[in-house]
Amino acid sequence: MLTARKAFPTEEIVVATDYTEWELFPAIRGTNQMDGVKIANRPPEICRDDTTSEVVVKWILAQRPSEEAFVLLQPTSPRREPKTLSKARKTFDEGQLTSLVSVNPAYQPNGNFYFCNSRAFDHHGSWWSYATSIWVQSWEESVDVNYVYDLAVAEALRWNRVYREVS
Repeated sequence: MLTARKAFPTEEIVVATDYTEWELFPAIRGTNQMDGVKIANRPPEICRDDTTSEVVVKWILAQRPSEEAFVLLQPTSPRREPKTLSKARKTFDEGQLTSLVSVNPAYQPNGNFYFCNSRAFDHHGSWWSYATSIWVQSWEESVDVNYVYDLAVAEALRWNRVYREVS
């Protein structure tokens, strides 16, 4: 959420969850870092382990029919950089793209971000279509934490970065 706030300082951020704001972000309670953040509490039927991101996006867009476009940022991508999101947003907007999906250097989707035109999403039920554009990210930013060993990789990369910045 903080990366999204840095990348999109004036945009409203919607966090879809089955937790309360204070359970999710106890460290920033009472700070201005929650300004412009809306907590969208998902109904129980879409709070399951097998619920897809597409189902959650469809649910959010049903509540926000005037949204022209959105970006999905999943919490399993801890290495994404605000500057990357800002550049990708500019590419998405200026190129009038239908969708822009992040991939790793091997051109495999990395789950880092999905920019999408809401009407196209509604039509296709996904950000994937014949008109999907890709954004190639570094291996470091492509880390996706789905398993315990992924977390170890993300932590090692973080400490490597801290070391390089201090050196």
